[in-house]
Amino acid sequence: MLSQLVKQTSTQISTAGRRGISRSAARMGGDHHHQHYVFEGEFSKKWVNGLALLVVGGGVGVPYGLVKYQNWKNGFPRAE
Repeated sequence: MLSQLVKQTSTQISTAGRRGISRSAARMGGDHHHQHYVFEGEFSKKWVNGLALLVVGGGVGVPYGLVKYQNWKNGFPRAE
């Protein structure tokens, strides 16, 4: 009885495994609208450069500021 159950289950799994993702996508595609990208539309070079500068500047500036604050809070550097 257990062997029959295993045989049925393995047959079902292998059938599902043979179906490619492209077959599912075609079936689920719907009514042929345009492809939905993550970012739609054009972005100006100025906007992209500003965003990149903000991200990089924040990634450097925030840790630097936190280290400076932590050192100031603990009295470093000491004026001896």
